[in-house]
Amino acid sequence: MKKAILIIIVAIYLLSIAFVNLFGMQMATYNEVVYAESVEFADDRISVDLQTGNKLLILEYVGPKDTYYPFSWNVLPADTTDKSVTFSLTVSKDIAEISDRGFLIINAASYVKALTVKVYTSGGGAAHYDEVMVLLRRPQ
Repeated sequence: MKKAILIIIVAIYLLSIAFVNLFGMQMATYNEVVYAESVEFADDRISVDLQTGNKLLILEYVGPKDTYYPFSWNVLPADTTDKSVTFSLTVSKDIAEISDRGFLIINAASYVKALTVKVYTSGGGAAHYDEVMVLLRRPQ
């Protein structure tokens, strides 16, 4: 009885070695995490004020819900693992709101002529942001 159990254990051992040699073991690759170092707005209509260095976007205020702007942005470096961003405004939702995808909608601009939009990202324990001042101009 002891011989039979010993033979079975040796047979299973040899079969497992043959199985690994036949099919091999695949190495799991480790994907390195690349953290965000900065975020910036990437719109052609955004200009830089040479005196203050602030980024400016001038929008024609057509009317409530009709004045909108789709922002685009870049998270750098380009191979950042997590490129998620969040947006914030310096005004209440009654005046303007911005979606998760960077779509700004002006609800009512009778009280405000300017607002600031910020885009945030985080990486490696640090938060990064960029901001643009949006100036509302009534058409003449």
